[in-house]
Amino acid sequence: MAELERIAPELEAGRALRTLGLGVEERTQLAGFAFLSLRPLLIVLNVAEAEAAAPLPEDVAARAAAEGGEAIVLAANLEAEIAQLEPADRGAFLRDLGLTEGARDRFIRTSYHLLDLVSFLTSGEASTPAGSSQM
Repeated sequence: MAELERIAPELEAGRALRTLGLGVEERTQLAGFAFLSLRPLLIVLNVAEAEAAAPLPEDVAARAAAEGGEAIVLAANLEAEIAQLEPADRGAFLRDLGLTEGARDRFIRTSYHLLDLVSFLTSGEASTPAGSSQM
């Protein structure tokens, strides 16, 4: 297959396929091979609690962009503590830390963006199921 011959040097050089600007037809031809480097990249930077509200370091943001992905910052220990709080108390706790939302919400939002997904609800007489779909 000509497409495999074309990308082989890129793979041998350690380049992720997602950074090559492949078109829809090329991606479709390669889909059956399930190359991991075609998948979106999400870098999650786990920081100390004191740095939870700090912006993403520029070098990490640049690396994520260069790799065709995105990055988020979170303090996993802090997020575990937040998860134990009553839902009514979480907002105030996050605001006290200088955060507008928890890492779970940022992770989900960023993942949906990378995967080009939207959520939807369908309503019927018996139930209202939710789902996700690619745009």
